[in-house]
Amino acid sequence: MAGKAVKSVAKAVGEHKYPWQEKLVKYKDELSKGVWGYWELGAWKPLGISARHRARLRKEVVLAGQDWPYDPERKEMRTKQKGHKCDRISAEKRAKTAELMQKMPEMLADYRKRRWERKMKAEEDASRKAVQEKKKSSFLASLVSPLEMMTRGISPRSPMEEEEEEDRVIAEKGFYLHPSTPRGSQPPQLLPLFPLQSPIATHHSSS
Repeated sequence: MAGKAVKSVAKAVGEHKYPWQEKLVKYKDELSKGVWGYWELGAWKPLGISARHRARLRKEVVLAGQDWPYDPERKEMRTKQKGHKCDRISAEKRAKTAELMQKMPEMLADYRKRRWERKMKAEEDASRKAVQEKKKSSFLASLVSPLEMMTRGISPRSPMEEEEEEDRVIAEKGFYLHPSTPRGSQPPQLLPLFPLQSPIATHHSSS
């Protein structure tokens, strides 16, 4: 009997001290269905406890130091700032501009150096191309001169022999016609670079 009396007294004291526990047990099912209500068979049903009573009960539980597990999940916090982006990054842009202005002399020197290197490279390429063209023209001339001599019936001579012949003719006549035509032949005529048929053969065939 004494034990039952102690339990009843403790229960009465607990109910007086913590009145929210009985309410929490009573509305546990309703609170677990949502904050404002729930859908049932395609119809929206409000909770059996009003929003005012729910807020009062939540306040009592929280003030008692207990957890309130019936709050809905919070959405992700907004991280996007309001206002124009240019206003937010203007200070950063000014700092970056000041830093670039400090580096400006070095950047200008690098630019002048690159431009000078490009100019030197272009001049080197042009000179190299001119040397290649000169070599190519000299090579073609070396190929044409023996062919021209063969078409005119003159045996190819070395440069030393040509110079000696030129000096001898100049000493005798006072002038030198290059290439000199054989005696008794027709006056010099323009020949193609690579003649398909010798002019001497055509002259004999026509006669």
